[in-house]
Amino acid sequence: MMAKTTKFTHEIALKIAIKNLVILQEHCTKIDIAGSIRREEHEVHDIEICCIPKKITSNDLFNNNLNPVDCNTFWSSVVSLGKVLKGAIASGTRYVQILLPEGIVLDLFIPIESDYYRQLVIRTGPSNYSHNTVAKAWHKLGWVGTRDGLRLKSESFYTQVRDKLIWKCTLSHPTLPPAWQSEEEFYQWLKIDYINPELRKLWSTI
Repeated sequence: MMAKTTKFTHEIALKIAIKNLVILQEHCTKIDIAGSIRREEHEVHDIEICCIPKKITSNDLFNNNLNPVDCNTFWSSVVSLGKVLKGAIASGTRYVQILLPEGIVLDLFIPIESDYYRQLVIRTGPSNYSHNTVAKAWHKLGWVGTRDGLRLKSESFYTQVRDKLIWKCTLSHPTLPPAWQSEEEFYQWLKIDYINPELRKLWSTI
């Protein structure tokens, strides 16, 4: 069940978001506030943060490198923020929802590193802008969104997982999009004009 929250002013929500960002920041290589706070809307219903946890590496018994995993201090910090409503507290989790003590929900998005700036754009929103402008642009270029980031439509298929249809690519060596180093690079790749976050809600109505 979705937690019920009250509306917060932008100023109060921003202070709460920054407090939680500071707690997580030392355990992350990238972290940004997204959503309606980043768009500077007057009323905020929830807090959205995108981040990349720091990784730790280890070797197996034969001294082979194992896949890097999220550092434990990141996940202990996540648990300390409030009551976990959704998502597993484990390496590889992409989304966690937390009810903060102030009574507002934090949606924590944890994309793969190469997909970070695309996810930051999407999670900044608003949803109709993300869908009608941003997603439409990558579809025009022949790409689709999957759990692992963008993949070529020609290398993917549409399938039902649980109660929804999603794009999936099962190739062992798929064609990959660039690893964008900023939102501006992502917009350039999409061949659309960069729009400042506070203007995206207005742009979505044009």
